[in-house]
Amino acid sequence: MRELVSQQEMHERAMLAFRKRIDIGLGNGIASSLLEPPNPFQPEERRRPKRGFVLLLLVGGLFLGNFVYFNF
Repeated sequence: MRELVSQQEMHERAMLAFRKRIDIGLGNGIASSLLEPPNPFQPEERRRPKRGFVLLLLVGGLFLGNFVYFNF
Protein backbone atom coordinates (compact mmCIF):
# COMPACT_ATOMS: atom_id res chain seq x y z
CA MET A 1 0.00 0.00 0.00
CA ARG A 2 1.17 3.55 -0.68
CA GLU A 3 2.34 5.73 2.16
CA LEU A 4 0.79 9.12 2.77
CA VAL A 5 3.04 12.12 2.20
CA SER A 6 2.53 15.43 3.96
CA GLN A 7 2.67 18.76 2.21
CA GLN A 8 6.03 19.57 3.84
CA GLU A 9 7.57 16.29 2.65
CA MET A 10 6.19 16.78 -0.86
CA HIS A 11 7.64 20.29 -0.97
CA GLU A 12 11.05 18.98 0.14
CA ARG A 13 10.95 16.23 -2.50
CA ALA A 14 10.01 18.71 -5.24
CA MET A 15 12.77 21.16 -4.22
CA LEU A 16 15.31 18.32 -4.19
CA ALA A 17 14.24 17.28 -7.69
CA PHE A 18 14.56 20.89 -8.92
CA ARG A 19 18.02 21.25 -7.36
CA LYS A 20 19.18 18.14 -9.21
CA ARG A 21 18.12 19.71 -12.53
CA ILE A 22 20.23 22.87 -12.88
CA ASP A 23 18.97 23.47 -16.43
CA ILE A 24 15.44 24.47 -15.36
CA GLY A 25 14.15 27.47 -13.46
CA LEU A 26 13.03 31.04 -13.91
CA GLY A 27 16.54 32.47 -13.52
CA ASN A 28 17.93 30.19 -16.21
CA GLY A 29 15.05 31.07 -18.53
CA ILE A 30 15.67 34.79 -18.13
CA ALA A 31 19.42 34.36 -18.55
CA SER A 32 18.89 32.31 -21.71
CA SER A 33 16.67 35.00 -23.21
CA LEU A 34 19.13 37.84 -22.44
CA LEU A 35 22.51 36.11 -22.95
CA GLU A 36 24.12 34.24 -25.81
CA PRO A 37 23.94 30.43 -25.64
CA PRO A 38 26.70 28.84 -23.55
CA ASN A 39 29.70 27.24 -25.23
CA PRO A 40 29.68 23.54 -24.27
CA PHE A 41 33.43 23.26 -24.87
CA GLN A 42 34.29 26.19 -22.55
CA PRO A 43 31.69 26.18 -19.75
CA GLU A 44 33.75 28.49 -17.51
CA GLU A 45 33.70 31.29 -20.11
CA ARG A 46 31.31 34.17 -19.36
CA ARG A 47 28.25 34.52 -21.57
CA ARG A 48 27.93 37.78 -23.49
CA PRO A 49 24.62 39.68 -23.72
CA LYS A 50 22.59 39.38 -26.91
CA ARG A 51 22.82 42.26 -29.37
CA GLY A 52 19.10 42.97 -29.26
CA PHE A 53 19.18 43.28 -25.47
CA VAL A 54 22.12 45.69 -25.60
CA LEU A 55 20.36 47.76 -28.27
CA LEU A 56 17.21 47.87 -26.14
CA LEU A 57 19.22 49.08 -23.14
CA LEU A 58 20.93 51.79 -25.20
CA VAL A 59 17.69 53.07 -26.72
CA GLY A 60 15.99 53.02 -23.31
CA GLY A 61 18.92 54.89 -21.79
CA LEU A 62 18.77 57.50 -24.55
CA PHE A 63 15.02 58.01 -24.02
CA LEU A 64 15.50 58.29 -20.27
CA GLY A 65 18.42 60.70 -20.69
CA ASN A 66 16.41 62.90 -23.07
CA PHE A 67 13.41 62.87 -20.73
CA VAL A 68 15.52 63.92 -17.74
CA TYR A 69 17.48 66.54 -19.69
CA PHE A 70 14.47 68.25 -21.28
CA ASN A 71 12.12 68.06 -18.28
CA PHE A 72 14.32 69.00 -15.35
